[in-house]
Amino acid sequence: MLEQEKHYWYRCPVCGKKMLYLREDTVIKSFPGYCKLCKSKFLLNIEPSKEPECQTVKS
Repeated sequence: MLEQEKHYWYRCPVCGKKMLYLREDTVIKSFPGYCKLCKSKFLLNIEPSKEPECQTVKS
């Protein structure tokens, strides 16, 4: 039997709304994130073994 993959929601760091549905082993570097709810823009850096990081981008 195959091991079931683990998934989680990445939430907006400003308002907490669910934004991206990610697998446990997802790697994202300098991804331009945008929250539809609070209109925030930021750059995402996500690595499997570390806490997700983001930098707010000023419009």
